[in-house]
Amino acid sequence: MTSISIQQDARFTSLNNDVKRIITGLIVRNKARQADVDSHFNALSLSVEEEHAKTREALEDQAENRYQRKAELQILESLSFEAMKHRYEAIPEAHKLTFEWIFRDPDSEAKPWCQDARYLEGRSIHRAKPSPNGWLAD
Repeated sequence: MTSISIQQDARFTSLNNDVKRIITGLIVRNKARQADVDSHFNALSLSVEEEHAKTREALEDQAENRYQRKAELQILESLSFEAMKHRYEAIPEAHKLTFEWIFRDPDSEAKPWCQDARYLEGRSIHRAKPSPNGWLAD
């Protein structure tokens, strides 16, 4: 019941003024509290919507990451081949021969870029540096 409908009721008009003031005060306080409850409920609803949006976004990101990872794995799987591990294991053997060309005679190999092969022979190579005659090892 609203304040106006109570005040128009015959029973209300028959009450003394003190009781009327108490009832009217209770109705006013009830309206204020109801407005307070409505305000808190709206704030709570907004907060819940924001949290749902964050959760939805996080779930979408997780799903996207899963799909991306799945696609990456499929691509890697499509690029794999049987001899892949064998080729990887063969790398150290190839590595041993990597600088062998530098010790060969440049004239007999018809590779004039290496003028320092005789200088480098018998030395261990730690670092190469440019020199007027080509690259030298320290």
